[in-house]
Amino acid sequence: MAQEILKSYHSKDSKVHPSVDESVLTIYGSKFCPFTQRCLITLDVKHIPHNFVGIDLMNKPDWYLQICPTGKVPFLKEGDKELTESLVIVNYLDELKQPTIHPADPYVKARGSLIVDELFPTALTAIKNLKNKEATVEQKIDEIKKALAKLDEKFSQIKTKYLQSDEQPYYADYMTWTALEMIVPVLRTLNYPSFNSEKELTEAYPSLAKYLHLMSQSPSIQRICLSPEVLADYYSIL
Repeated sequence: MAQEILKSYHSKDSKVHPSVDESVLTIYGSKFCPFTQRCLITLDVKHIPHNFVGIDLMNKPDWYLQICPTGKVPFLKEGDKELTESLVIVNYLDELKQPTIHPADPYVKARGSLIVDELFPTALTAIKNLKNKEATVEQKIDEIKKALAKLDEKFSQIKTKYLQSDEQPYYADYMTWTALEMIVPVLRTLNYPSFNSEKELTEAYPSLAKYLHLMSQSPSIQRICLSPEVLADYYSIL
């Protein structure tokens, strides 16, 4: 599953920049990268025409390192305009056209950045522990459970249906989701007998699980994000 997607990505074997529609902006990155996904979700929500060039993160082509010497993804190029860092790119994209991904209330909008800063790093605990080659599966699960308990407590304290609103997802939801969506696939990849299904996640962390289910119904999330099965398949080859 994951390999089929990776086959379309550009690796060291790719010697020439692919042809793109130069009348629209281009995003370089990987759908397996939570930072790239932030940009792609934003583009979808706002219906902004764009090119997407998939980059093999473990084997980047030389031509990519020439146009983006840091090798970072996501990378936005629009004529002579170039940007890195996902949140910088997202906020640039948000200024291009309506609808905005931010709520109208200035205070609620400002609070969104604080929510992302608080929740996103905790949600990344799952993938960071999966990659930790020094830890046992039991140690990885223990660290992930601590993070999930922290997330569940935070979500239980949120008084709105989404992170910034009762009506619809906004900035904080989309920017945090790309780390949250990794949790179930990571648990499946670790295949820890007593803790590797959505049922167990729901029973142990009901507030978090309720939010995960809610966000999974978002049209943009469904169009842009990969399935848990595909993500788990990718994580199994890391």
